[in-house]
Parts: sequence; C-alpha cells; structure tokens
Amino acid sequence: MIFKKTSLCFLITVISFLFIGTLYAQNIDDRDLIMYQTPSPKFHDITLQSYKGLPRFGYLNSYTKKNSLAVSPKSQDPRRQNPRGQSLRRPDPRKQDPVTKKKNNKISLSYENYIKMVTFKYLADIYKDLDRERLTKTPPGNITGKQKNSYEAQRYLRNLLTLCVEEECKNSLYGKNEFERLRNYKTFVNENLDVLRKWSNTFFTNNNVIGYDVTYLVLSTYDFDKNGYWTNLNLNINIGYSRGVTVSTIFEPKANYENDLLNKTAGNSNNKIYPLKIFLAISPEKAEKLQLNNIKRLYLVKKIKISHKEVVSNYRTPFLKLTYHHESPTMEIYEDIALTKKFGTLSLDKLIIKQQ
Repeated sequence: MIFKKTSLCFLITVISFLFIGTLYAQNIDDRDLIMYQTPSPKFHDITLQSYKGLPRFGYLNSYTKKNSLAVSPKSQDPRRQNPRGQSLRRPDPRKQDPVTKKKNNKISLSYENYIKMVTFKYLADIYKDLDRERLTKTPPGNITGKQKNSYEAQRYLRNLLTLCVEEECKNSLYGKNEFERLRNYKTFVNENLDVLRKWSNTFFTNNNVIGYDVTYLVLSTYDFDKNGYWTNLNLNINIGYSRGVTVSTIFEPKANYENDLLNKTAGNSNNKIYPLKIFLAISPEKAEKLQLNNIKRLYLVKKIKISHKEVVSNYRTPFLKLTYHHESPTMEIYEDIALTKKFGTLSLDKLIIKQQ
C-alpha cells in the first residue's frame, strides 16, 4: 500500500511538471520568430524576432514575465553610448530558466550574425580581389588596390566565424604556425566562401528591408493641467552592433510629415538626431491604473523601411551606412515588451511637440 501511494505521488508530480512545462513552452513558442535558414549544416540559422510577420529591431522581447526593459541583443554593446540616450538594463541571466536563457542567447547571436551577413553582402567589391591561395600580409599605409582589398576581405572573414556551429569551424582561420594557418585558410575559403556569399544575397533583397522598430516612452510626471505625459520621441534607430562592423542607420525623410519632424529637432551630431519632446494624452484614470500596475514606460512600435546606402572600407573596420524612413505615420503603443497588451496609437503627423 505504501509503495502504491509513493508511486501515485511520483506519477502526479511528473504529470504536474509536464503540464507546467507544456504551458511554459506555449508561452515562449517560436511564432514570433523569422528564420533565415542556413544553406549548410556548418552554420547557424539566423533567427530574428518579428512583429506582424516582419523583422523586429530596437528593443526585443526578453521572454520574462515582468514588464521589464528588454534591450537590443548582445550585438548592441551596452558599453557603447546608447543612441536613444537612455540607460540600458539587461535581464539578469542568473534569474532566467535554461530554456529562456538558451532562446535569448540564440536570438542575440542571430542579430549579431544578421548585421555581419548584411555587411558581407555589400563587401562584394573587395571580395573580387580576394587572394584565395595566400594570406595577404598587413599592408603599409600607402598600399592600395587589389592587395589592400584582399587584406581587408581576409580580415573580415574572421568576423563570420560566429556563424560556425562546431569548434573546428570556429578555429578554421587560425593555426599554430604560418603553414597551418595557410592550410586552414585555403580549406575554409574553398569550402565555404561561395556558400556564404550566396547566402548573403538573400538578405536585404532589393537593397532594403521593411520591419518594425521598438522603442519606449518614459512616463515620469503626470501633467494634470493637460491630462497626459511629456515624453521623448527618438528618431534614431539602431539595428545592431557587431565587433568588426560599424553600422550607422540615418533618418532620411520621404514624406512631408517626416521633413517637418526633422525640422523640429534641436539639431544633430554625427548623424544622431536629438529626441523630440512630445505630449502623450492619457486620462487620469488610465494613468493611475498604469501607476498601480507599476508601469513606468510604454512601448512604441513604428513601421520602417531600412535601405542600403554605401559601405566605406577605408575605416579601421567596414563601415556600413544605412538609411530609414517611416512606412506609415501611425505608431502603435503597448504596455508590455512582448507587444500583446495594446494601449493605443500615436500619429507622426499629429504630434503635440514642445518647442526646444
């Protein structure tokens, strides 16, 4: 009898764990993801978060239950100045369960590799001069032409090793001596370069991508006279940073309302536009409810089109210049970073802007 009771308790416990695990798995399923499938098992797939079936950039869902601030992936190095002018706080990885941690790591790596592959696509001109048979020595400052291009192309190849699945591939451009390094280099180039070049052409088809940028609106002090909050709207976006690649995304207006917005900013520095102070109308009842639920920020989603402009290769690292404009003046507002609790909308052509 004791044995049967023990077995029954054990069975109930197992079923409970399975039920909880199933619920959790449903909570972090892959329906919000877009996959760029690898052409070779040697490399990782590139998996981005999505919104309404399009790539999501800016602040990402960290799959935590709280309405905590999620940040762009590791590729947007927090040690660098945040282009939004706001402090970044990452979810503590020690407090994440293994499934969530693994998924976040996968997405973080994917955003890093996404930027690398987009840049790789636009480095086609220098790869035409790649020496496949010899390692190009570090050129003196006055070296130009094919040798310089080959040197830069070979140097950039090491940045692509984060795509590798196995350790052997990750170490394939290194070696104990110059003979081993040359053998490894020739093997990697002959087996993988054309595959990677072809794959890179599947990114930024027609030299652009349409997606959504997610930022947030800080709710600080309520204005009882106007019934709402004065908050910042930032027109800068950042689709990622990766070691070995410098990426700059510049706002280039297309519509009249975009030109008006740009004219109302306080100025710009190094292609970074200062944020606009805008008014967000919220009734006292809704504002109090937000405060009672400890919601101190709302998430803003805008549809954008990012286009390739140029690659400048005479910097220390390749410099990829992109531009963006809005596909619609309507911006959606959510209470949560997962973008499931819609709060309302804002229109870029009907903003109340405080004069700087």
